Amino acid sequence: RGDLTQRLERLRQRVAENAAERDRLQAQIAADESLNAARAATESAERDLEAAQAALTGAETTRAAAAETEGQARDRLNQAQTAHRGVKAEVDALNAIFVDSDQQIWPPLIDALTVTPGYEAALGAALGDDLQASADTGAPMHWRQLEADPSAPALPFGARPLAEFVTGSAALRRRLAQIGVVDSEETGRNLAAGLAQGQRLVTRDGAMWRWDGYTIQSGSPTAAVQRMQQRNRLKDLQVELEAAEARLSQAHTEYDHAKAALSTAQAEEQTRRQALQSAYNVAREARSQLSRAEQALSQVNARLTGLAQSLASLEADIAEAAQQLDATESEIAGLPDLQQARDRVAELRPILTDRRAKLIECRSTDDRLRREAAQRQQRLDAIERELASWAQRA
Repeated sequence: RGDLTQRLERLRQRVAENAAERDRLQAQIAADESLNAARAATESAERDLEAAQAALTGAETTRAAAAETEGQARDRLNQAQTAHRGVKAEVDALNAIFVDSDQQIWPPLIDALTVTPGYEAALGAALGDDLQASADTGAPMHWRQLEADPSAPALPFGARPLAEFVTGSAALRRRLAQIGVVDSEETGRNLAAGLAQGQRLVTRDGAMWRWDGYTIQSGSPTAAVQRMQQRNRLKDLQVELEAAEARLSQAHTEYDHAKAALSTAQAEEQTRRQALQSAYNVAREARSQLSRAEQALSQVNARLTGLAQSLASLEADIAEAAQQLDATESEIAGLPDLQQARDRVAELRPILTDRRAKLIECRSTDDRLRREAAQRQQRLDAIERELASWAQRA
């Protein structure tokens, strides 16, 4: 009876301890906010990671577009530089031709004239070497400016005065007024007989008929013609050079802007890439913390499950021990004599010990048989699944 009483006390004490630990763990779970905080931190980190990835994608797109724009601007700059160098080289070459004339004390009149493009050969054929004379009256050979001659004869019908196509010097007024430009050599030959003294006819390709019968066929270029063509070409090139310089300046500006934009885009891409790496590290750490929090909660829940099973087992042991104690008390109460009871107790003690041992053995055997039965059942289920699988394959 004393052993049963002590056993009951120990069992009840263990029940109280397990119940206290269960209550403590349940209170710990209720008060622990680490799991919720870890979940919130992980969700926030995942959103930041997605945003960082989207930002990097946008930065990469911007950088690729900036690189394409920079390449196009570089190509345009190279083209503008090439074009500018070509025009500049031709301008320099022509300027070198005229630099001596510009530095002369009495520059030739030809360099002061502006000739409508296409009429250089006509002027050259009409005046020839006379264009080398200066307009400065101090020169040994020069052109002197005279007023228009009101009694000058008119040009043949169909001829236009060469003065309409040549400007730059009033000294040539009289001479140019008596030089007519015709459309073709046939027209020139037909009108040549009607020329008054001192008059001439010319075509745009350089043919010339003088009043006295002197004739120059077309296609006979002179140095004066070449010089006028070069002068006209220089004027055209100077305008073209200004345009080329403007295009080059614009190309430089566009390239500088494109290059700066590319540099900015590259820096932004690098910044976004670093931000993505940082967001990835934060998200990885948040996932790790969430995993640890979930693992800790799982361990606590597992402990609670174990405690519940242990409490159920202890309650069963208490009920059994109490039943045994009641039976023992009944037996003791029915004993006629205490001495006889003591003797009976002494007699029953080894029996009780033996039965207790058998009870423990039976429990152990029962547990073992249950485990083996469960294992056999699992094996049978596995065999059935395997047979079903082989049946499907067949």
